[in-house]
Amino acid sequence: MTKVSSETKPKSGETSTEISTYKPRILVVDDSKVLRKAAEKILGKEFDVVVACDGEEGWEKIAVDEKIQVIFLDLFMPQLDGYGLLERIRHSDHERINELPVIIVTGGEAEETRKKVLDLGATDFITKPFDTVNLLARARANSTAVRKTDQLKKEYQHIKENSTVDALTQLGNKSLLVEKLKQDRSFTSRHRLPLSILAIDIDSYKDIFVKNGKPLAEGVVKQVAKMLGAQIRREDTAARVGLSQLVVSLPTASSMGVYRLAERIHNKISKSRFSYNGTKFSITVSICISTPLAKELKTADELIEETLLKLKQTVVEGGNKITSCQSLPTLQAESDQTSVSEAVQDLPKAVAPLSLQGAVERLGKGDYGPIYQQMDHLLEEMMPLLKMLNGNQKQTLIKVISEP
Repeated sequence: MTKVSSETKPKSGETSTEISTYKPRILVVDDSKVLRKAAEKILGKEFDVVVACDGEEGWEKIAVDEKIQVIFLDLFMPQLDGYGLLERIRHSDHERINELPVIIVTGGEAEETRKKVLDLGATDFITKPFDTVNLLARARANSTAVRKTDQLKKEYQHIKENSTVDALTQLGNKSLLVEKLKQDRSFTSRHRLPLSILAIDIDSYKDIFVKNGKPLAEGVVKQVAKMLGAQIRREDTAARVGLSQLVVSLPTASSMGVYRLAERIHNKISKSRFSYNGTKFSITVSICISTPLAKELKTADELIEETLLKLKQTVVEGGNKITSCQSLPTLQAESDQTSVSEAVQDLPKAVAPLSLQGAVERLGKGDYGPIYQQMDHLLEEMMPLLKMLNGNQKQTLIKVISEP
């Protein structure tokens, strides 16, 4: 006879004929034995229900049981009431605990009570006596959200451990960004040029993922990455560093230039209509920029983390805006006709085209701005000479320009 079990494992060398069954675990914390039994009866077929008769017992179970996915919590209990337990959960140092969905079981309390528990971090409410349909609906929805959130975290871990190219967006990953940012930092410091970083996050990405699924959510990331890639220069490095976070290293970009670029990207994404399986929708993004002074330059990792921390704060505060790790430059909104090169570099316009001799003289004086602005023109001037190089000279040139 085939045995159904969720716990027993076959001994070494044996072939298992057991069918593994998985039930999401739910904790019901209520001092009413009748309500605890009712919850077990209603949810027991689909969920592994554990119960506690007061807040202290509930906290003990939460602290040691990593399989609990959803909590149904009564407010008025002995020992530790629902308010106290909810506060402990939300202030826990453990992410597994402080992110648990907590559904408050109410007896029709006043609006002020509901507002208080919402402020404490309640996820939802359900009125007692339990309605079978509503109880199951909340249990299913929140348990599914937890599983998908866990999937998001695993995806993020995979991204961190992946190669230097992100498989989804074909941008770099964080490892590549850190290495390139080290080179950009060294180069700009040596030549006394600015270095900027731009970070983007898709607002409400977690909700998009949970409500619409992985294919649509990843499609959004892919499209945003494509839009970003179309707006930056060849010498810039864009990378995916989180599930929905993209960061760009922008060597020689000034604070004004990177702010204008951020405006262009923000406006373009906000005005775009995304489409998936015939469904059209819009999204917003949050952008954080950073152009530290030379004396404030930190390590590549520190620059990235500082920018991402500010970006996270921007998202938490509502998102859909541009912020900066330094003071934002005062700028008027640029027109759609402004070139990407101008928006990124924001360097002074040269009065006349530079000659090769003029470029060499400016190099000697440390005046690099006009040279970067006219680099394409200078390369055209050098092309006849470059075509005359022999094999050894070409190899020497390649070696020189490959150095950071």
